Amino acid sequence: MSSSTSNPFPDIPELGITIQVNPVLLEAYDYYAQKMDKSVVDHCVRSMYWAVLLSRHKKFEGHKFNWDVVFLTVLLHDFGLSTDKALISKDKRFEIDGANITRQFLKDRGGDAWTPHLQLVWDAIALHTTASIAHHKEPEVALTSFAVMADMFGPNFPGEMLSKSDYLIVARRFPRPGFTDQVISTMCTMCKEKPAVTFDNFAQEFGRTFGYDGKGEGKEEFARMADENKFSTVFLKGLGALDEMEV
Repeated sequence: MSSSTSNPFPDIPELGITIQVNPVLLEAYDYYAQKMDKSVVDHCVRSMYWAVLLSRHKKFEGHKFNWDVVFLTVLLHDFGLSTDKALISKDKRFEIDGANITRQFLKDRGGDAWTPHLQLVWDAIALHTTASIAHHKEPEVALTSFAVMADMFGPNFPGEMLSKSDYLIVARRFPRPGFTDQVISTMCTMCKEKPAVTFDNFAQEFGRTFGYDGKGEGKEEFARMADENKFSTVFLKGLGALDEMEV
């Protein structure tokens, strides 16, 4: 769906949701849709609606949001998983790639109005999978993380923050067939192509469980590498080396 001919973020009156569109958001959607798998784009769009619903929860009571920032970061949070490999680094986590790509997009196309928000946008995307940090930063950063995770859990999201009826209304507009398989495939590919960036985060669990192909191939090899690079292993090795030094 092209924003040049229709709004990719339709209102959902029964939930009282209107996505506040602006030229930068619409251009970002068009660019993103060209560079991403459709199931990932739909995940990101669904997450925009979750952001609105979750912002009404008592957890965010009293908070004011820059909605231009929230909608943009939630929409583009997975840019580091782009199908355009020219955009992707060989040595950075996908969250960092996504934050860098989005920041550059805003520098190139966002205009001066976005300059004061570049760091906030970068933080929201870079930290969206690191809830233990994101949830304690600015409201926009916290809400981005909550919204993204809500699409992974739906009404089972901890804290009863999303009802089943609300979830189904949004999910029926932006269906999720194949999304689970896409997540597994994407994470396993990352474990195969950039294993070093997965060892300190959740992505390694996919390599350990599903291997490189989603069916178990190479999982023993990956598990061995991950164990060798565990923080405790590397950390204690470093401390041990210092203990052996003459002082």
